[in-house]
Amino acid sequence: MSEVLSNLGGEKGVLMSTQQLHRTATLIPLGVDRWRVVEADGRVRGLIERAGAPTGARFRALRYHLASRSFRGIGEFWSLAEAAETLRLSR
Repeated sequence: MSEVLSNLGGEKGVLMSTQQLHRTATLIPLGVDRWRVVEADGRVRGLIERAGAPTGARFRALRYHLASRSFRGIGEFWSLAEAAETLRLSR
């Protein structure tokens, strides 16, 4: 059940391979509806999950919280690129 997404370069396609987000971060697919955002030094910034909504697909950004060893939601976005950029820039 793959979904056609606007992959970060603006062209339409199925995002199933590793995608360079920015020179400091990479998007790695973990399945059809989940991606890992990894910094250039190997640190995981967080996860992005595709969530169905009545108005269309949403992308939930989850940031890893070391103290609790769990992921915390930081927002839902209309595009994969917006969710990835938010994770990349969040502290």
